[in-house]
Amino acid sequence: MLAPDDLELMGLGKAAADDLLRELLRVDVSKALDPLNPHDFDVIVAQLSSRLRTVAVPAQGAALRQGVNQLDVDWRTLTPAAGLPARPRRCRRTAPVSPRRADRRDTTGWTPAPPGEAR
Repeated sequence: MLAPDDLELMGLGKAAADDLLRELLRVDVSKALDPLNPHDFDVIVAQLSSRLRTVAVPAQGAALRQGVNQLDVDWRTLTPAAGLPARPRRCRRTAPVSPRRADRRDTTGWTPAPPGEAR
């Protein structure tokens, strides 16, 4: 994080650069948004993210469609000859969790509520 003195120095450097461009090269350097102003910085970030989203969303959609087309399986017509059963004969039930296992904490520190108690 920048110290207040660093921000002030950056502001002075920006002003000096603007003055040089304006006075020596006759270039208008007025900006609609000041990246050193917190509100203007938020506006700049929002505009950039919006522009990136307009480019990224179509590309992500195309990649997703291509992946689905490549990996999609028609489960209704899949036969044992294809290496997988057309339909499972029966579903296995999930084994109950042992009380010893249920009392363990996970890495996030979450513990399940005892039976009958809501959290």
